[in-house]
Amino acid sequence: MEIAGAMPNVFEVTSQTTGVELIDGPVGGFPSHLLIQFEFVRKHKWIGIGGHGKEKQPPSHDFRAITVQLDYPGINVLQHGELCRTLIRETVMNNIVGLGQSMGIPLSHWDKAIPEDLDARIVELALDRPLDCAYRCEVNFTLNIEFGYCEAAALLQGCIMAPRECYICHDALTPGSNVMYLPDCTHAYHVDCIKQWFKKSTTCPVCREDYSRLIPDEYRLLGENMHANDGL
Repeated sequence: MEIAGAMPNVFEVTSQTTGVELIDGPVGGFPSHLLIQFEFVRKHKWIGIGGHGKEKQPPSHDFRAITVQLDYPGINVLQHGELCRTLIRETVMNNIVGLGQSMGIPLSHWDKAIPEDLDARIVELALDRPLDCAYRCEVNFTLNIEFGYCEAAALLQGCIMAPRECYICHDALTPGSNVMYLPDCTHAYHVDCIKQWFKKSTTCPVCREDYSRLIPDEYRLLGENMHANDGL
């Protein structure tokens, strides 16, 4: 993407198997290999405030071929779907990240980079194959990643990350139990700071919103009674 410094914040990841083949090697031979071949298609889309969108044309296409040597007996990995899927996913991740093209894709999206049926198709071919044999497993798939640059998501993140300070003491506010957001105006203070302020005023120090109505009626009545009895 030509926009320097802009990082995508929305990702759409899809993939599709285009072929799986398991080739027998010589008995007693080793090592076995997994050949991962995939077409990597990248799209970039800008989504502005108001829903206006613009795609960068044309998409970029790369072909990758990665050979992974399998520990003996290699058929063990090919016969266990989750192990095989994890190996393929990590290999693809490392290949793309190593070339500086991951662009911050969340880990939760990476499983979508491997077609749902790929490991099951490998296991189906590998079942009942003898251990003492070398194998070459070739897998082919397409990997499509759309990188989205959403202004609304960037604005939300900016609001979350924007530095805040207590309007009373002007020290930084760290989100947590020590921060008080007043219910109507939402101005933020340290709990201890606003507690001291409320000892002399019922209004927000910034906008003067009056919060006296939040004092329970029984406290107000008690105060009136105490004052009525002054001097008795």
